[in-house]
Amino acid sequence: MASLGNRVRNSFRSLFLAESGKGKISTVRGFFSSYNSDFNLKKNYDTYERIYKEVPLVQAAVNYTADLAVGVGYELLGEDEKKIQKVKEFLEGQEFHMIALRLARNMLIYGNGYIESVRAGSRLVELKILHPKTIALNLSDDGTGEVVGYNQKVGANSTIDFTTEEIAHFKMNVVGDALEGTSAIECVRTALSTKLQMEADLRLISHRYAAPQVHYKLGTSDEPATEAQIDEFESQLSEQNPEMDLITAHNIGAEVLRPLGTKIGVEEFLSHMENQVIAGLQVPEVALGRGRNITEATAKVQIGIFDRRVKSIQEVLTQQINALIIDKLVTPGAVKIVFGEFSKEDEDVKVNRLLRLKAAGIVDVSYVAQQLGIKAKFVPKEDTSRGGVKALKGLDDRKKDKSPHKAPLKEGFYYVDQRGSPEKVSNKDDQWFRDYYRKAGGLW
Repeated sequence: MASLGNRVRNSFRSLFLAESGKGKISTVRGFFSSYNSDFNLKKNYDTYERIYKEVPLVQAAVNYTADLAVGVGYELLGEDEKKIQKVKEFLEGQEFHMIALRLARNMLIYGNGYIESVRAGSRLVELKILHPKTIALNLSDDGTGEVVGYNQKVGANSTIDFTTEEIAHFKMNVVGDALEGTSAIECVRTALSTKLQMEADLRLISHRYAAPQVHYKLGTSDEPATEAQIDEFESQLSEQNPEMDLITAHNIGAEVLRPLGTKIGVEEFLSHMENQVIAGLQVPEVALGRGRNITEATAKVQIGIFDRRVKSIQEVLTQQINALIIDKLVTPGAVKIVFGEFSKEDEDVKVNRLLRLKAAGIVDVSYVAQQLGIKAKFVPKEDTSRGGVKALKGLDDRKKDKSPHKAPLKEGFYYVDQRGSPEKVSNKDDQWFRDYYRKAGGLW
């Protein structure tokens, strides 16, 4: 249920705002039918959109990445509870979890995402997603390349102008000092074109294998067929159903044409192109229903790598959401948004990590209790009973953050015992090895 503040704001908008912002969305009749611009074609936006809609592998990769990046929910952090509550009410009133999901998909597909910041006076009252295909940057005339505004193309000869304060521009995969992001699909566009052409060829080849071409021969060298006989036989074939048997005279022969032999031979090439696409989209094979021969250990490695990929996307999103939206609602830096974790940390490791941070004085009891979801009185207390060294009751010493320091081995010859530990040979054997290597021209 919406809060009282949200209901009042909604009533205010309905009474005093003539329109909900000035940006147009795709539900406007005839909007995309007349839309066609040079900048859209240069950016390959139409190509990206078509690939996303028509290639299941790409759509699955984009949706899977976006869902794990923002679909796990978010949390607002800050020291001022009133400011946190203000931001929370605004985001919930806008259904920001859905806006964030659409924004993440747009950034993956197009490299950019645009949100109109609708205001009532100086107050931010609404967030409205605009289609990246319709937005163009308006640069300054002094040659500095500074963005001074945005234009939305809504028809053949119609545009809507926005200031930089009215548009929140989100971008991903920025290359160099570019003013816009790069689509995640761009690096696999050529590979996908080849893959789609191969699949089109496969459909034709498969059809030919299911219903192969048949070469009929009428007549013989002694009794050649006339034109009338050929036309009559062709007419009979047109009325023949595939499941019906064909009975002919002795002078009619049939031969099935299979120019490619018994094997098509493109499976390996198609698999290679799909692997290129998966590598470019940076999504683990197991998540896309592939990886038939992948072991459990390999799958864990892939998921671990993908976890870092998701966290990097979350970092890009949170930084821009904080700067472009939240800092417009409250004092800049007072409230920050954090998205949830895709891969949950092992509970034992998490507990030990937090307790060690507390023992080092980096965090306090309340922070540990909040992260573990328990009351502060249940957090283990510090203890100095063991030789004056600060420790924690309940801390599992087997959970080490770092491997124990190992002293370097002294010069000489060693053997490895059954436990895997190096043991130095006796002085007598050591001298024998040295003499042997000296005679053999070794280093000793």
